[in-house]
Amino acid sequence: MAKEAFGGIETSKYDISIDDKKLIWRKVGGKAKIKIAEIELKTVSFLDAQTELFAQLIESNNELKTKNKDFKRRQDNLVRDLKKSKNMLVEMEKEKSGIEDKLYERFLPILNAKKEKIRELEKNGVMRASVHALSDEEDDYGSATDEDPDESTVSKDSLDEAGPSNKRSKSTMDDSLGLLDDSLT
Repeated sequence: MAKEAFGGIETSKYDISIDDKKLIWRKVGGKAKIKIAEIELKTVSFLDAQTELFAQLIESNNELKTKNKDFKRRQDNLVRDLKKSKNMLVEMEKEKSGIEDKLYERFLPILNAKKEKIRELEKNGVMRASVHALSDEEDDYGSATDEDPDESTVSKDSLDEAGPSNKRSKSTMDDSLGLLDDSLT
């Protein structure tokens, strides 16, 4: 029966033969023959073969059903975990926004106070810069130049006659921290 099933095919690429109750399948390539498979044959009744085949199919089907149930359970767990994670993400995002709002509420007054202080210092700094520019015009060479001893001593009266532009007033040098008070007195 096997000889009839496999022997009817005449091909030049494959050779199928039955030797000593074995089915031998070979590939023919020119002069060389390569053995692909060797299957042991045994005689069985059709009813037994059919029963064995159906038993094998039912067993395979049951294994596939259990695998499918397991995969379905895993998928359901993953979907549940994904939904849970999304809900947690939404809650954490809300909490993060709340914390950010609280931090901004605390930080913005400090930032605005610092900006105001910087504006105030810059405004005072512009006034100081104009005073420094006037005093720098007088003192172009600094104290490192050679001067006559008579010229280096200027009387207090001559400074008063020159006007307030030549003096550095304490009010223009107002320091908010009080650090300059020690150096001026």
